[in-house]
Amino acid sequence: TLLTAAFEHAFAWLGFGAKTAVGYGSLARDVERERIAAEQAQKQREEAERQARLATLSENMRRIEAFEAEFEARKAQLKGKLDRPNTDYHQRAQRLAKQALEGADWTAEEKRAAADAIEKWLPQVVEGINKDALKKLKLGALRGAS
Repeated sequence: TLLTAAFEHAFAWLGFGAKTAVGYGSLARDVERERIAAEQAQKQREEAERQARLATLSENMRRIEAFEAEFEARKAQLKGKLDRPNTDYHQRAQRLAKQALEGADWTAEEKRAAADAIEKWLPQVVEGINKDALKKLKLGALRGAS
């Protein structure tokens, strides 16, 4: 830390190299580049953490995570608008619900997580999703209700 402080002082006040008195050796920090580098490093750390977390999940939970990531990206892409019903993202939600309902390898916790993900993200991406539309996906059955 002392060495870093010395270099920062030298960069800011003294300069490096010959002819610093006339401005040739003066260096300035590129704050914008430092910010961009810090953001990139943060994104890389977050992605590594996400990958490590995904590795600990079951295949079904990874499906749900992928579903949520796709819908989150689509929501950002739409910028406040919504997709029409029965288009690709609506069908993705229908497929996930069907897989969870019919899959023998789905635990009750995974089924509830799938229902929660669909209920959260589908109305944010597809227009006209109300209680009746969600009921058609049989989310109650996924949650264990009769």
